[in-house]
Amino acid sequence: MARALKRTLRRWLYIGHRWVGIVTCLFFAMWFISGVVMMYVAFPGLSDKERLAALPDIQWEKVALSPDDAMRAAGAARYPRDLRLSMLADEPAYRITAWDGKRQAISAVNGRVITGVSEQQALAVAQHHPASRSPQFEEIIDRDQWSVTTRYDPLRPLYLIALGDNADTKLYISARSGEIALDTNRTERVWNWLGSIPHWIYPTVLRKDGQLWRLVVPWISGICLIVGVQAIDGLGQELWAQLAIVAATICYAGAAIFGRNFKELNPIMPAAGSMICGAIVLVPASLITEKPWTLTPSPESILALLALSVFSTALAFAIYFRLVQTLGSVGTTAQAYLRVPIGVAIGVMFLREHLTSTALIGLVCVIAGVAGMTVPVRKSAIAS
Repeated sequence: MARALKRTLRRWLYIGHRWVGIVTCLFFAMWFISGVVMMYVAFPGLSDKERLAALPDIQWEKVALSPDDAMRAAGAARYPRDLRLSMLADEPAYRITAWDGKRQAISAVNGRVITGVSEQQALAVAQHHPASRSPQFEEIIDRDQWSVTTRYDPLRPLYLIALGDNADTKLYISARSGEIALDTNRTERVWNWLGSIPHWIYPTVLRKDGQLWRLVVPWISGICLIVGVQAIDGLGQELWAQLAIVAATICYAGAAIFGRNFKELNPIMPAAGSMICGAIVLVPASLITEKPWTLTPSPESILALLALSVFSTALAFAIYFRLVQTLGSVGTTAQAYLRVPIGVAIGVMFLREHLTSTALIGLVCVIAGVAGMTVPVRKSAIAS
């Protein structure tokens, strides 16, 4: 009974490890690719340059209130964080942002507090945008994928207006004050589904609940902290090199699976074939890019190269394909985890590095996991 339970638990350990690894790898691949997209396409917003370009000239002859009069009309006890004079359709208005984030719009004509903007006024505001061709009102929204953040809360609800241009630009205009909150175009909307939204874990259904989103992000970020934040230093700076590493990782994972096809061969044969294929690819590339005849390596470098070639490559390939035959693909890939404790041990023994308690616990978990994956289960004795 105990042995049957052990076999069952071990089987589910294999299945759980496999699918957790697949999901985690897909997540990291998604995070890497979306980060590359974000380098070229930012999340939709409204820059100062875009905001100013969408504003018409102020009709100064209609301005009857001074900034101090506008502050008194707004009930401001001190100078606000931001105070601007701009046009609201055909009416000049002061837009005041208090230090607590509260926003108000005061008419510069008669000093009334503007508490709402009509659909016609919103269309008139959109008419002045540089991309405007034939503005069309679409709907009033409270929150969608592009206006999901809390920075737009003082401006909600928002008029969504399509400008009718080739880029399919859409404006979000506050129904409270008539301010343009942000603009988006088709390119931004499409690429952000491959960039910022998956990278920031930003779907509307999650991001609209700020407390839940702030909990989910640290949970997922914990995976990155376990790997180490140094692992993402320089992300995107050497794009082709990083993509090559990702491709090599995928090839390494597939090698253990496809290597089972060589099960009937002597391990030396697939090892030699791998070395020959690698040489066919790398030697011409080395001759073109490195020009080895121009180098003058030291004797230590030559000895290190020989050791790397004989022990760490040729012998390692032979052992690798032997493990594929005896342990299978799962057991063979498990040996990759042993590189961590071996590397740490080398650092402690030869480089005088210090082993922290956290690292020690992690090493014990790694070794225990590898043992659980590779140690064969004893078969129960057959009753005579």
